[in-house]
Amino acid sequence: MKSIKKIIEKEEQKNRKNPGKANREKHEEINKARRGEPIPVFKVVTPKKIKEKSRTGLKKKLKKEIKEEI
Repeated sequence: MKSIKKIIEKEEQKNRKNPGKANREKHEEINKARRGEPIPVFKVVTPKKIKEKSRTGLKKKLKKEIKEEI
């Protein structure tokens, strides 16, 4: 029981130090109840091979331009 009381006391101290966090959480819960869960944004990730191809293409283009200048 002592350890549980200590944990609760630490949480209360954190809440006292940062009261905005509790308010923000309350507002978020209220908004979720009113609006529903937000739609997750899809993250577009380019594959590693495509990045490599674009890099090698840029390198070839640069080398070609340097040779033309000389």
